[in-house]
Amino acid sequence: MKDINHRITARALANRGFVLIHGHGLSWTATITAAGTAALQEAAKPEEDARLAESEAEVLLRAVIDAGESLPFSGKRDHEKEVRLLAAALRVPWRLVGKKLELYNPWDGDPEWRIVDHFPDRVTATPVPVPDTLRKPHPAVVAYEENKDWQQVSKPHLRRASLLLQAIAVEAEHRGYTARPRKKSTSPCGRSNDDEPADRHLVIEIEGFAYPITIKEISGSGGGPVDYHARAKLPGWQQRRQTAFISIGRLQFSLDHAWNGRQHEFRDSKRSTLDDSLPQLLREIEIRHLEDQARRTAKEEAEARKRKQWEKAMRQAEADLQFDHKATRLRDQISAWHEVRSIRGYAEAMKATLTGMPDDARGEAEAWIEWAEAYAARLDPLIRKLAVPADRSFTVSDLTPYLGRLSPYGP
Repeated sequence: MKDINHRITARALANRGFVLIHGHGLSWTATITAAGTAALQEAAKPEEDARLAESEAEVLLRAVIDAGESLPFSGKRDHEKEVRLLAAALRVPWRLVGKKLELYNPWDGDPEWRIVDHFPDRVTATPVPVPDTLRKPHPAVVAYEENKDWQQVSKPHLRRASLLLQAIAVEAEHRGYTARPRKKSTSPCGRSNDDEPADRHLVIEIEGFAYPITIKEISGSGGGPVDYHARAKLPGWQQRRQTAFISIGRLQFSLDHAWNGRQHEFRDSKRSTLDDSLPQLLREIEIRHLEDQARRTAKEEAEARKRKQWEKAMRQAEADLQFDHKATRLRDQISAWHEVRSIRGYAEAMKATLTGMPDDARGEAEAWIEWAEAYAARLDPLIRKLAVPADRSFTVSDLTPYLGRLSPYGP
């Protein structure tokens, strides 16, 4: 049989107006139309854009590195172009392993290009053996099999789901992690705030970070509506469905949705089984752990910097308060000194009026002058020991006027 694929292709292109077919039989020919030429140019555009992005990415990456791994963003924002540049920068042959280009967008500042950690470079997928039998089921697997309302897998495929959970739990512990069932209250009063969702079938903990895993069977299409009363007799995980669950044996593991768009679902497919995806699942958990560690470290460092700045501000506020205290005391002394000089000058003026006074009035005047001089002596700051005033006592609230927007009670 002769190959007729080229004839089929030509006819399909002609139907879309991309070529014109001339003749028939063995002597037929096809010529491209203007629409076909435009289609070819349009198809080549993504490849051209990709090559341009590769070149721009290399120039940008080198510029950011030369600028000390941080470079202010310049130019007009173009989200699609930025995405292409970031993707192309990951493919630069001389990119440092474990590092990548990132466009940082602070809420209170201008965007800038940065060189940051790229954790996927640091984690490789290693095999995860799947057992054939459950000789010593992991506690999480036991809890999964006991909780029939939230198994999310039909009975014919429950054994395989348990084996896959067992494989992850055992491998996680082999790597030094903690594998456990979900937290569930044992209180007779029922649920508590510490309870984890029922569909968290296995939780992997690494250095304080928890990564819950859910296994479920994907329903086939074609399930009809389920009567309300019939639905009440189904397991809890099927009662939430509006249509009948069609078992096809296709299983899926899910992690919490990733904020940065990383893969969070692993499933059976036409090309591979979920068993084959277990190494990638644990690799994704390990990458998330590195990211969580980096965020925690960055947060701790930011909090430490903030506390250091606050403590510095508190020391400066206390120094400013004591400075103002001394300045106030100095102004008080200057004011008292001027007042003493005024009193003594006035006393001398009063003495000048004593001449010619009657004896009875003179006695009263002299008494008043004597009192004024005694009062001046009492106010005079210069008859006391001159020294820097002692620091005043204070409460933290007294520092508020010196701290601006900071709180005196903590950073």
